[in-house]
Amino acid sequence: VSQSRYYLQRNGGAVTIGATAASFVPAGGDKFFVTANGTSTAGGYFYYNSSNQYGTVSDKRVKENIKQLDKDTAVNFVRNLKPVSFNYKENTDAGKVCGFIAQDVLAVAQTEEYKNIVSKHKEYDETNPESPLIGISDHSMTPSIVATLQHLLSVVEAQAAEGAALRAEGAALRAEGAALRSEIEALKASAVPAPSEGANTSEV
Repeated sequence: VSQSRYYLQRNGGAVTIGATAASFVPAGGDKFFVTANGTSTAGGYFYYNSSNQYGTVSDKRVKENIKQLDKDTAVNFVRNLKPVSFNYKENTDAGKVCGFIAQDVLAVAQTEEYKNIVSKHKEYDETNPESPLIGISDHSMTPSIVATLQHLLSVVEAQAAEGAALRAEGAALRAEGAALRSEIEALKASAVPAPSEGANTSEV
């Protein structure tokens, strides 16, 4: 089935959406995949494989402008997230679930890469009830959480190292104090006793 730039095809037992047979050859046990740009894998793709795992391609060969996340920005983002519990209005039978509210995530997103965690954020207008529903990509939040954990680990490790250094310094000071006390006791023991008051020290 094909319409415009969308394709649905079966390749050797796998289902592809959004790629022609010439642009994508299934590999590595992938059984279901959807390309991001609708024509090829160059823009990345979602997959589900024979190991019952799903995800998005993360190969550096389809990426550019790669740089480390700014630690302070990541920590500030995670610090201001608001985890909540809720149920969907039209599916109350499913019960409550844990998650985030897209508007809350957008409110704490300060840069383009963080704003892009929220789908359709450019079209969203909070004053317009007819604006499209927005969603969040949970896996896109993971790098910030990892960066925050790494920062916290570095702080804990630095504090542990500082504590170990202080304990070693304290042990050294205690050993020095014990040595000084031993030296003082030795000096006391070797000292000549002072003559008693009123004692006659002249020879007879």
